[in-house]
Amino acid sequence: MNKPTHQAIKSNKKPDYQELERQNRAIKKELELRKKEIEILKKLAHYFANLKE
Repeated sequence: MNKPTHQAIKSNKKPDYQELERQNRAIKKELELRKKEIEILKKLAHYFANLKE
């Protein structure tokens, strides 16, 4: 997965707002994916905790 670049933030130039918006959308998308993964893992943990031998 591509990591966001922080060049616009580090430089003394005016920030490229389109690039910042693109990075923000990518980060939000990644966050939503991680939230879904966490929910799946919670459900799996609950399922396996309740298995009886």
